[in-house]
Amino acid sequence: MRLLKQILYGGLFLIILALIIWWLVGLVYTPNPTCFDNSKNQGEEGVDCGGPCLSCTIKTLTPIAIQNKYVIPVGNEVGIVVELVNKNIGWAAKSFDYTITLKDQFGASLQAISGSSFVYGGELKDVVVPLVSVHSTTVASVDMSIQNPQWVTSDSFSKPAIEVQDTGTLYDQGIVVQAKINNKDAQSFINAQVLALVFNRAGALIGASKTRVDSLPTSESKQVRVIFSKDLSLYQPIIAPNVSFSHILNPGDTGDEVKNLQNVLAEQGLYTGTITGFFDDATQKALSAFQEKNKLQTTGIFTEETRIFVNNLLTSETPQQNTQVKDTSVDASRTKVFVEASR
Repeated sequence: MRLLKQILYGGLFLIILALIIWWLVGLVYTPNPTCFDNSKNQGEEGVDCGGPCLSCTIKTLTPIAIQNKYVIPVGNEVGIVVELVNKNIGWAAKSFDYTITLKDQFGASLQAISGSSFVYGGELKDVVVPLVSVHSTTVASVDMSIQNPQWVTSDSFSKPAIEVQDTGTLYDQGIVVQAKINNKDAQSFINAQVLALVFNRAGALIGASKTRVDSLPTSESKQVRVIFSKDLSLYQPIIAPNVSFSHILNPGDTGDEVKNLQNVLAEQGLYTGTITGFFDDATQKALSAFQEKNKLQTTGIFTEETRIFVNNLLTSETPQQNTQVKDTSVDASRTKVFVEASR
């Protein structure tokens, strides 16, 4: 009994002694408050934000999100396109770092590509890596991580007023996308990137490339060419032979024949607008290009000469294309061109 009391009192003494030591150590070695200790302990406006720490507004922003990821076979290499979205309309990421990792079917890393970019407030943008030395058959998935976003207000980092005009897709020893870049912003830009995406007839992304514009002065335009892999071909349209035109058509006309004309011009890669059935300026411009291309009198009016030519085109025998050709051929009417310029 006496031994039991000794053990009990001895244990209680050791516990008290340990608590005293822990308290003394805490007094001497109390860690300095930080912005990552999950405590509001240094005059912050919230837990680890405001005051000496990161702004609470910035800390609660919606992270830059990944919308879609694409792997595009390019011979023995691949192209990568990652679609990002910044849902914070009032805030832009003036810069951020990223790492794109290609993985095999077992989740092992095949290759990692690092870089930096930016995104404006409320913007949907594409990060394009045209060529990576990995065969497409080995790539099972794509991961992307985003680090170190430098947030600023959209007012201080607004999207430039740069227009893309006169986009055209052609075959010149390979697919080439041409466009005119018009800088309507009050600021000049250097090292602007022009990104081009091409799609097949079904709307699937099959190619991505980019080029650089060394300087883009304010109020000036520049012609650019974005060159793609020689593995891609241009879609040769097959137009339904049961369509026939019976009338001359003029700007301002409406109706089914105008719709059919817009469809024909879209098949030719010349009309990229919505099929409305209204003979507007875009239709007239596309028709003029069609007439010039086919050595017809260039009037922008669907003349008798043009009507006869188109009807003959529609009734001519056109070889049917197989599925593989349709999948790997570029539909010129679907090309998208973007300009990436940072203030």
